Amino acid sequence: MEEFKALGVGVVRKDRVISDGCTMRYYDTQGQQRTCTDSRASEEEPAIGESRLDPLVNEWIAVAGHR
Repeated sequence: MEEFKALGVGVVRKDRVISDGCTMRYYDTQGQQRTCTDSRASEEEPAIGESRLDPLVNEWIAVAGHR
């Protein structure tokens, strides 16, 4: 999916969502064509972190979900 936004003086920003969920932004003149597609397979985002109780200090600590 591509979105276009005119920024003035002939510059256009094109936003394209790629397979890993990130947004690729192109800043071009209005005559440019971006026809390539992302051929990678879609990936799921890693789970968010979780909290665990540290028994030594009796505090909750954050643990990353992707590790």
